[in-house]
Amino acid sequence: MWEFGITTGMAMSFGDVQPAPGLGTGFHFRKAIDHLFSVRGEGFYGRLRQDDRLNGTSNTSMLTGSLQFVMSINNLSWSEQPRRRANVYGFLGIGANRFEVDAINALVPDMRAVEARMQTHVDGGFGIAFRLTDRFNIGLEAKALTFFGRN
Repeated sequence: MWEFGITTGMAMSFGDVQPAPGLGTGFHFRKAIDHLFSVRGEGFYGRLRQDDRLNGTSNTSMLTGSLQFVMSINNLSWSEQPRRRANVYGFLGIGANRFEVDAINALVPDMRAVEARMQTHVDGGFGIAFRLTDRFNIGLEAKALTFFGRN
């Protein structure tokens, strides 16, 4: 079966500068390979904020695309129940992203504006989805991205 999902939530950047909550939104397409594994393609857009008294303030806009391998953890236990009410899962993937940084109030030389650039990343996370009907789920998910490159 195919799955289409829409996401929204808090997006934060953790690094040298104190993060402030931002907003992210995205979508995904997921196709089951078997009862345990599936493949998911995901697109995500986020506005990240960094703000602290020592370094200054900046905003980062980020557009990402990822290919992820998903494992339904609760399907490791076989039962007589044909459809589970919840799906606990973890995922790991690779992707590319486009980002741009706007330094609003730079207090140190290292905080500077960065014009739009592309780089690769690896992402991973976990979540739980609750089945409301045969065709509708609602879920909670946490995801982290690690970027490759100097930026």
